[in-house]
Amino acid sequence: MYDEKHLTVSLLSEPTKDMNLSSMTRFTVKSDHRMFNGIDHTLIIILVNICLIYYSEWIVVTDKVFFITFTTTWFFVFLRFLTSINTTIQESIVIMKNHGVQIERKSYVRTRRRFIDHNSIRAIVVNEGFYMGGYIYYMAIIVKNHNKMILPFEHLFPRLKPLLYIFRGTRSILYGESEPDAEDGIVKIVHQ
Repeated sequence: MYDEKHLTVSLLSEPTKDMNLSSMTRFTVKSDHRMFNGIDHTLIIILVNICLIYYSEWIVVTDKVFFITFTTTWFFVFLRFLTSINTTIQESIVIMKNHGVQIERKSYVRTRRRFIDHNSIRAIVVNEGFYMGGYIYYMAIIVKNHNKMILPFEHLFPRLKPLLYIFRGTRSILYGESEPDAEDGIVKIVHQ
């Protein structure tokens, strides 16, 4: 199951009490993912022990066995490293009044950005989905003449309360809407 405890949601600029956000605001969801974890440390310890056993005199290991074991272990360490550096560690949505939305995804090695023009946005919605045996909430941008929804937070799923805050802030900046009552708990979907 997806672990939500390791996410933080932050703002580029703090909104005022009535959610009067600036003309450009960044909402960011960060993960506490570490590049090396317990599995990686275990593989490296195994690799060091294989080398120590090979060079010690109390166990006889042939060169072929050593080469196969050493190469296989390094392969798994390298594979874990490649998957770790491509893991998404931060996702952001930058809302620019009268211009559109920019979605950013950051991993250890690169940052990908995508801009969506204000005029091509048909709707912004919060939806509920089924993911890895549990329910999640996600924000989606529906774009004109596009057959798929665009998810600003595609890999990191914030909880409902911060997601609704981001949703309301996005709609407030793009469409000049005032903040809906927090007590009603209902998110109204309006098609533009």
